Amino acid sequence: MSSKKQAVKDILKMVLSNVLSLACGILMGFFIPKIMGYTDYGYYKTFALYAGYTGLLHFGISDGIYFYFSGQKLQEINKEKLHSAIVFVFILEALISAVGIGIAAIFIGKTCFGLIFVFVFLYNFFSHVQNVLSLVCQATKQFSFPSLANSLKSLFDGCCVIVLYLLYKNREAFEVNFSIYCLVIVLSMAIEAVFFVVKLWKIIFSKGEDSKLLKEDLFVYFKLGFPLMIANLTSSLIVDVDRQFVSIFYPVDLSNTFSIFSFAYSVLSLVTAVTSAISTVLFPYMKGKDNNSLIDLYPKLDSFLLVFVSGSCASFFIVEWAVEKFISKYSDSMLYIRILIPGLIISSSITVLMHNYYKFLNKERIYFWQNVVVLLLAIVTDFIAYYCIILPFDSSNPVWLTVASDFTMIIWYLISEWYLVKLFHIRHIKNDCYLFASCLSFFVIAFFFHEWIGLIIFSGAFIVLTICFFYKEIRGFFGLLRKKSKSNPTT
Repeated sequence: MSSKKQAVKDILKMVLSNVLSLACGILMGFFIPKIMGYTDYGYYKTFALYAGYTGLLHFGISDGIYFYFSGQKLQEINKEKLHSAIVFVFILEALISAVGIGIAAIFIGKTCFGLIFVFVFLYNFFSHVQNVLSLVCQATKQFSFPSLANSLKSLFDGCCVIVLYLLYKNREAFEVNFSIYCLVIVLSMAIEAVFFVVKLWKIIFSKGEDSKLLKEDLFVYFKLGFPLMIANLTSSLIVDVDRQFVSIFYPVDLSNTFSIFSFAYSVLSLVTAVTSAISTVLFPYMKGKDNNSLIDLYPKLDSFLLVFVSGSCASFFIVEWAVEKFISKYSDSMLYIRILIPGLIISSSITVLMHNYYKFLNKERIYFWQNVVVLLLAIVTDFIAYYCIILPFDSSNPVWLTVASDFTMIIWYLISEWYLVKLFHIRHIKNDCYLFASCLSFFVIAFFFHEWIGLIIFSGAFIVLTICFFYKEIRGFFGLLRKKSKSNPTT
C-alpha cells in the first residue's frame, strides 16, 4: 500500500474514532450540565481548565520522544533506548503527582480548590502515561491502537454519564457533584493508560540502557521536545486566555457566568476533537516528504481542512436547537458560541496544518515566538475589552472577551501564514478569501436565522461558496473517482 493511501486510511481511522468521541462528547456535553448545578459544573470545568495545563509537566520529554522516533517502525527502534525514556517519564510524573497531591490535600476541607487539585494531579499521572505511550504508537505509525483505545474510552465515558443520569432521574436523594464526575474522568484516563501499557508491555518491562547514555538521550529529547511543548502550550493559552479571564473575574461561587461560558467552550471542543485526528496522523507522514512535495501539497491540505471545518460549523444550528429543547438554562451560551465559531475556523488551520509545517521545517522556535507575540496581544486585548468595555457598560456579560478572541485569531492566522508564504512562496489568496467568506457567512446567518432554518440557509451558503472557490478541485476529484471505477469494474 502506498504511503498516500496508508495516510488516508490512518486519517479515516482516527476520524472515525474521534466521531465516536464526538458522539460521547455530545452526550457528556448535554447530560452533565443538566444533572449538575451551576456551581458544581463550574467547579468541574475549573478542574478541566487546570488539568489542561498539566501538559507542561513532562517538560518537553514526551514530545521529544515523539519527535526523535517519528517515522521509524517499531521493530527498527532501539528498544533499550525507548524503554529508558518511557520509564523516566513514568517516574517523573509519579513524583510530580505525589508532591502535588500532598500539597493540595492540606487544603481539602478549607476550599473546594484543594479537592479539585487532588484530582488534577491524579489526572496528571495517568494522562502522561497515556500520552507518552500514545505518542510512541503515533510516531511508529501504529494508528489503529490509539483509535481503538480512544473509542473504548469514549464508550466508558458515555456509559458512566448514562448511569449517572439514570441515578439522578430515579433517586431523589442522589446528587451529581463535581467530585463524582472528576473521579470518573480520572478513572477513565487510568483505564486508557492501562490499555497502552498492555499494548507496549514488551518495551515497558524490558531492560533499559546505561544511565550515562540515558542522560545524554534525555538532553536530546528535551532539546527536541521543549520548543514543541512550549509552542503547543502557547497555542492552548491563546485559545483559552479569555476563559482564564472569566474564571478569575467571575468566580464560580459568586456567579453562574463561568459555567455558562465554559459550556460554550465544551461545545466548540467537540469540533476540534475531530480535526485533531488529522493533525495526529499528518506529521509522521510529512517526515518522509521533501520540501518541494510539501510546498505543492500545502494549498490542497489547507483547502481540504478549511472546507471540512467550515462544513462542521453547520452543527451549531443543531446544537442551538438541542440546547433550547433539552437544557435551556444554558441557552445564554449560544451568544458566545456564535461569536467564537469563526475564530475556531481560523485557529484550526493554524493548529492542525501550519504547526505541522513549522515542526517539519524545524522552525518551532519561530512558531513559539510568533505565539508569544500573539499571546501577549490576546492578554492585552482581553484587558482592554474587560476594563474599557465590559466593566463600564455591562459587567455581568463578558461577551466582548469573545470578540477580542476572534480579533486575536485573525492576527494569529496572518502572522503564522506570513512566514510560510515568505519561505515557500505558497499560493494562498484563494484559501484566505474562502476562509474569511466562510466566517462572514456563518456570522451573518447565525445572528439572523436560528435552528433548522439557519441550518438550511448556512448549508446552502456553504455549498455555494465551496463550489465557487473550489470548482476545479471538486470536478477533478469526481473525475478521478470515475476513472478508478472504470479501471476497476465490478464483476
